[in-house]
Amino acid sequence: MPLGFTRSKEGDVVRAGGRDWDVRIGNGHAPEHATLWSRDGDLVIGGAQLLATISPNLGVYATEPGADPVGDWIESCARLAPFAADDQLVLPGHKLPFRGLPTRMEQLEENLHSALRLLQTFLETPRTAAECFKP
Repeated sequence: MPLGFTRSKEGDVVRAGGRDWDVRIGNGHAPEHATLWSRDGDLVIGGAQLLATISPNLGVYATEPGADPVGDWIESCARLAPFAADDQLVLPGHKLPFRGLPTRMEQLEENLHSALRLLQTFLETPRTAAECFKP
């Protein structure tokens, strides 16, 4: 680990690659996950917060046992959605670049809610954590 760093926070502007980028913070996949939104309006560096064909991994870890990554991720999507536009090229942390971010964000959130509904039904009978992986 470095001895120090310069923290980027929500609302910061970063200059890189000849562009100015607005820092917008997402949560859920990782605490304070920076996404970068070009001020030109045409490009987003989404990292693992904004993915085209897979869902971000949302996990609770021993280092933060009281975390609510699902709630944090849903809140982040609602906060990031107003900045999303269909014509932006999104550079995700996994897989290929894509366009259509507003639709993709809706799909990701609906997929998550659908999975939670399946899990809730499955848990009508008490289960172990390992048994919950299948649904």
